[in-house]
Amino acid sequence: MNGEVLNGREQISKHHLLCKTLKLVSTKSDVLILANHKKSIDYEVIENYYDIRERHKKLIIWQTANSKRIRVFEFIGKVDSAGATLVDVDERRKLWLELWNQHEAKELI
Repeated sequence: MNGEVLNGREQISKHHLLCKTLKLVSTKSDVLILANHKKSIDYEVIENYYDIRERHKKLIIWQTANSKRIRVFEFIGKVDSAGATLVDVDERRKLWLELWNQHEAKELI
């Protein structure tokens, strides 16, 4: 699954059936932060380890409404062992700040 968007229970269920060959060995929540108190939105980053020595990171956006926590967005990506250089990170950070400053950023969250 590379570059595809899954939307709704049916598509997600079909994808999970295809991925049953991967065995989850462990999972760890790296961070959970309150992104927007007014809208009750949290961001969580999780790392999963699989039996085939692969690691995947997840970004999950949670929203709480009527005491019920709902997963409204999930992104999963394979962790590249090479990693990004500090130059790469700085370039992306600079672009993010440019985009952030062009918009009402707090309203986007």
